[in-house]
Amino acid sequence: MSDLKELSIADLKAAGEYVEKLKSERIDDLKSQGIDRKTDKPLEELDKLEFDIHTILFSRLMKLKKT
Repeated sequence: MSDLKELSIADLKAAGEYVEKLKSERIDDLKSQGIDRKTDKPLEELDKLEFDIHTILFSRLMKLKKT
């Protein structure tokens, strides 16, 4: 997560959108294979990464708002 803190706001936004796209593709792939998405480890990791990105982005935007 420390590497994410070094990214610019624009990069964080782009990364969040990219991870969201990857998750969507993974979910579609799991559906086509009939696999339960709740037990899929890569999807869990993407969820965590997306959460981390959004948390850092929100924190950074709130700091900007205070200044």
